[in-house]
Amino acid sequence: MDIDDQPPRPSAYTLETIPFGKLLHYMKREDLVEALGPGTYATLQQQAASQGESFTSKYLKKQVANDPQLSEHVRGTELGSRAFAKYQANLESITNPANAAKSREVRKAMAEPRQGYMGCVATKRSAQGAQTIHCPAP
Repeated sequence: MDIDDQPPRPSAYTLETIPFGKLLHYMKREDLVEALGPGTYATLQQQAASQGESFTSKYLKKQVANDPQLSEHVRGTELGSRAFAKYQANLESITNPANAAKSREVRKAMAEPRQGYMGCVATKRSAQGAQTIHCPAP
């Protein structure tokens, strides 16, 4: 069987089994704040201030991931379902045989230009010809 004839690989995870850190990758801060609610959000903000840390997206996601109760709450919301749908769409795109074939074609076409690349010289190819851009010396 040719690789292009194979159906896309199904996800190894379900919404309940996907690692929460992977699911967080597909969530925006604003959506996560909305799913947590104002009380939990304020508590996490106070916790960050008392620890002397900035209340960033990274901090927020870390705290939610480390708290099993919060992570299960977020997983059960509409946000969890939307994030899992984004994960599945991304997985389908990555494992799609048509995309793999296109990737192989592009890689083959770029083999020669990649071999000619030296140091900090970037070449921009266009229909009119090649234009070389030199990087400034450090």
